[in-house]
Amino acid sequence: MSLSYTGVGTDYASTTTLPVTSGDISMACWFNTNQFTAHSGILQLITATATRFLGLNFSGDVTDDPISFQLRTNIGSFQASIPGPTVSGWHCISGRINSALTSVAVFMDGTKVQNDDNALGIVHNTYTALRISGRSNDSLPINGLVAHCAVWQAALTDEEMLMLADRLSPIFIRPQSLKMYTPCMGRESGIIDVISGATLTSSGTFASSPDEPPVMQQRRNRSRIFVPTNYGNTAIRLRKSGGAGSVNDIGAIRSYLLSSTSPITGYPATLACRYRTFDLAGSQFQFIMAAVESTSADRFSLSLNNSADPNPAAGATSSGTTTNSVSSANISDNNWHHICGVFTSTTDRAVFSDGANKVSSAVSRVVTSFNQLLFGMQPTTTNMQFEGSICEPAIWNVALTDAEVAQLAAGASPLVVRPQNLVFYVPYLGALREPIDIIGGRKLSVWNASPVEGPPISKLGRRMKSWIENVVIGTTQKFLMFMR
Repeated sequence: MSLSYTGVGTDYASTTTLPVTSGDISMACWFNTNQFTAHSGILQLITATATRFLGLNFSGDVTDDPISFQLRTNIGSFQASIPGPTVSGWHCISGRINSALTSVAVFMDGTKVQNDDNALGIVHNTYTALRISGRSNDSLPINGLVAHCAVWQAALTDEEMLMLADRLSPIFIRPQSLKMYTPCMGRESGIIDVISGATLTSSGTFASSPDEPPVMQQRRNRSRIFVPTNYGNTAIRLRKSGGAGSVNDIGAIRSYLLSSTSPITGYPATLACRYRTFDLAGSQFQFIMAAVESTSADRFSLSLNNSADPNPAAGATSSGTTTNSVSSANISDNNWHHICGVFTSTTDRAVFSDGANKVSSAVSRVVTSFNQLLFGMQPTTTNMQFEGSICEPAIWNVALTDAEVAQLAAGASPLVVRPQNLVFYVPYLGALREPIDIIGGRKLSVWNASPVEGPPISKLGRRMKSWIENVVIGTTQKFLMFMR
């Protein structure tokens, strides 16, 4: 399950298909070293010369054997370093550098050191290859294990780096900016980058090892692909602040989630999520999620109306007037359901309940700007709060087709439905104190809500791990071992 190298300078894997060359860049991998005495190159973009690179290093030749993320040129280095491991074992190491080359940071197991002083004015080199282990002059190979190497064309946030260290797969971190990822690395014939399809050629003597990083520990019966065991609570429970229909009266305290930015500004758009309501009496409208302009309260919204056994609705609000498309389906149980609103144009909007029961509206509603996302309450009143649980909220900047909406309702992950237009997605809404949109990196502020277990969804999601390993990769081997 690994590649074991003999310790000579040719212990490496490389490709000339470059995932990035400049701009905002982040790199990450899991690393398990067997030595603490010599410098090693771990994951780097390299030039044709031996000493020019950008990437992760295990220094090993100074106190505490630091891990560094370093941009090195002929005039010097711009880097950040952090104390590295002192005993063998798996660690998540990562680094980022911004496009202006004014800030570089390195992380080990989620802990950060940042350097914002590029005093020498270091700039990028002309890179010719990406290499795992060592440098372009066949020196400084790794002695140990490396897995889950990933490169993004983005400067990941501190929270996203922490999620990587918390064993979340790179597949779930800014997938639209993920340019290279090698989830299954133990292949003698070459390592496949599942993003570009490039094959990394390997050099060394091959052997097997049963060891693997903890990122591979997954919930395969309920969660999406590569979601680790400790991300069990994929939903969040919202409660009304009292009154009829409130299962848990919390007085005047409001229960909601808020993002201070919006990934969409108007038409076209699609909003979708899964929900279960505990208010079937129809005491009031229940707002599930909305894209909102905070000053005018213009919005696209998903809600349940105020009838007994309520009906799902998708609404557009402009100049204080709302037009709802109300589905013919009645929600008469406390089970999980799927709601989707497709906002095609000012005169074409539709709501879907559980992938069907479509109702459209052609009434003109013109909206031109949103600056917030709101979950669980209406933006202008406290009398339209949601009583229930929400999970898997997702937003696209296109109008999905009826067939695509049906796919979502049937259990397909938003990641495999028009992924190039997916602009917001939180697959583990209840897993973190501040849930993260894995597409745009937005943090959601949580007010008086609690994590709960989500629905047992997505046969497609459960099978994706095997598909990646067995169809694309053709093996279950997941990492490389380098020895010297």
